[in-house]
Formats: sequence, C-alpha cells, structure tokens
Amino acid sequence: MQNQFVLLLFSLTFLSMPNFGASVIFTATPIGAGEFVYDFTINNVGGAVPIAGLLIPAGNSAFGLSAASDITAPPGWDSLAPIPPFDSVESFISLSPASNVGTNNSLSGFTFTSSEDPAALTPADLSVVLVGSDSSQTFTPARPTPEPSGFATGFAALMFAWKLWNSAQWRSPHCGASQQTAKPPL
Repeated sequence: MQNQFVLLLFSLTFLSMPNFGASVIFTATPIGAGEFVYDFTINNVGGAVPIAGLLIPAGNSAFGLSAASDITAPPGWDSLAPIPPFDSVESFISLSPASNVGTNNSLSGFTFTSSEDPAALTPADLSVVLVGSDSSQTFTPARPTPEPSGFATGFAALMFAWKLWNSAQWRSPHCGASQQTAKPPL
C-alpha cells in the first residue's frame, strides 16, 4: 500500500509540472570588425504553456552586454540589459499575453550585437531560461541553428540532377528511343 501511495504522489507531482517541450536556437552572423549579430528563436513546439520570457544569464559575462549594447526585441516584447557588475542577465519580456509565444508556435527577433566569437562560447554561456506564462521556469541550452548536412545537400542535388535528366524537356527526342532502320523491300 505504501508503494502505491508513493507512486501516486510521484505521478501527481510529475503530471502537475509544466511540460516544456520548448527549445531555443540561435544564429551568429559576422558583421565585420570582429562583431557578430546573435539572433535567438524560441520554438514552443510541444510546450504546455505559452512562453512569456527569455533570460540569458551570461548576457554580460559571456557576451559583454550592457545598457550601451545594441539589443532588440520582437514586436510586443521588451529587453532589459544587464547592469554590470551587479547583474549579468539579459532579459526579454513579453509585454502582454497576446505577445507570448503560444504553444506550437515560434518567435525570432531576440537580437544583440557582441564581439564574442560563437566558437569561443561554452555550454554554460549558452544556457538560457524560458519563463512560462504561469511563471514556471526551465533552463535549456540554446543551440546553433542546424545547417543541412553534407549528405542531405548532396543527396538533394543528386535527386534534382536525376529529375532533370529524366525530364522530357531536357532530353533530345532521340535520346533513349530505339531507332529502327527500315529494311528494303524484297
């Protein structure tokens, strides 16, 4: 009986926790002079609650952000820059429930300029916090936007070439057709 009670308690606790299926990806685009524009995207696919905040704990310590930094938020959101040495967190906050990232939606445009090379960042630097509309929080790693693999790109190019080769508009009318020669009458 005691094991069933523990299992029931565990199940109720687990089921009452928010299911953060949400993730964060980013791109880092070089703009010259050793500067990069970082653009973060929240993907709330599979999330149980709308997302109302994105916190980057290493905003100042890893990216060198401050009130003087070039930081932009998507429409309906605002940003709060870190205040070094007191605070290192870069905060993006939704201004209304209508601006939250709803379940099964995504939102990009959380951007800032930094001189930090993305290759020098550690997993701790890329840890972010997603804040749910119910004030729940979850830590998740921000991952670089996946690029197509060499195999996938090569396979797609091969399939495109094959399709062109087999297309009637690219072949000669005599290509591949058996040509019959007329036999002289006997």
